[in-house]
Amino acid sequence: LVVCNPPYRSPSSGRISASDEAAVARHEISGDLESMLAAAAFCVRNRAPVVVVYPASRLQRLLTGLAGQRLTLKRLRPVYGYPEADHGGLVLAEAVKNGGEGCAVEPPLFLHQRKNGDYSPEMKGIYDQFPGLATEED
Repeated sequence: LVVCNPPYRSPSSGRISASDEAAVARHEISGDLESMLAAAAFCVRNRAPVVVVYPASRLQRLLTGLAGQRLTLKRLRPVYGYPEADHGGLVLAEAVKNGGEGCAVEPPLFLHQRKNGDYSPEMKGIYDQFPGLATEED
């Protein structure tokens, strides 16, 4: 299994942080999506999963990159800030190296119950599984 949260922005989009660490994390300065997917594909065995968190607005680029590395999309889940949001900001994508056809589009993950509200029950459950993660009470 490889889990990847690659930089979301090209170097020519948005303001690049003055912090080198933040700049590299947010913008494709030290590596781009394609190089990260190539590394992920190299690291997993045949039929093993690669999971990526990526902006929904760049989904086509992710799908093209996955296909270029023989990583077949198997599950896709949009992530919304809250139920009334106009669109999801992120997608969770699970691909399998050399996988066959078939992809499940899962129900959205809502981070909060409403705009500026408490975490959703599902998000609270995720934090409960990993006690070391920050929560609203922190």
